[in-house]
Amino acid sequence: MIYEEVLKDKVGKKVFVKRKSSPDYTIIGILSTVDGGKMHIESDSDVYIVDYEDILSLDVKNKPKELVTTPIGTLKTGTTAKVEGTLSLFSDVNHLQEKTVLYATLTDSSGSCTISFWNEQINEVQEGDRIIITEGKVLEGREGILVNKTRNGKILIE
Repeated sequence: MIYEEVLKDKVGKKVFVKRKSSPDYTIIGILSTVDGGKMHIESDSDVYIVDYEDILSLDVKNKPKELVTTPIGTLKTGTTAKVEGTLSLFSDVNHLQEKTVLYATLTDSSGSCTISFWNEQINEVQEGDRIIITEGKVLEGREGILVNKTRNGKILIE
């Protein structure tokens, strides 16, 4: 049995809970409260109330580690990296079906790579902007290294 004192340390963290009453279904969400033999888990679409007695397994995930900035000149194809640099050398805007893309060169003191901006992002950037990609997939592009923002990554414009 999982005791309340142990669960209170997990409040605010992402949890994965399997219940004895439905072992094939996993509840995924943020543990919001622990009280009176029950815990409340908030998912994107619902709030689940689970009795301690019904817990089959509980796994807690801590916040993912933030990536450390990788010098552009040391990027390796197939990896995920955080990159920072200054924008220059914009391509022409390309219209691909319902999307629009702009490629630009991102440069730091160690080298340069190509990055892409899509749709509304295109109007937000200009040559000389300082850019941070918090999580990017490093690929081999036509002109060398290409870094694309991942689903969880962000492009920050300074």
